[in-house]
Amino acid sequence: MRKLRIPEVHNQHLMPFRWRELQGRILLTNDAGGYLWLEPDDFGDFIAGSLSEQSPIHKELESKNFIRSTESEKNLMDGLARRDSHQRSRT
Repeated sequence: MRKLRIPEVHNQHLMPFRWRELQGRILLTNDAGGYLWLEPDDFGDFIAGSLSEQSPIHKELESKNFIRSTESEKNLMDGLARRDSHQRSRT
């Protein structure tokens, strides 16, 4: 099993996320409820900020709130508000 090398982060447009390597692929999750599987090379490009903005992967990362935009910040805040509201209703 090869060890995943994580490049230095050079992408100033990342939204908060968690990641885990599972069976040779990378699972990304975030607090807005988004998740996405990436190949290790695509994950490295994402972290390094070298994905083309025109690439399908970049567009999917942005649509699922992994890359900062006005819409992703709004979606994150809405997701956190829904989660907070749900937790309050359970107590």
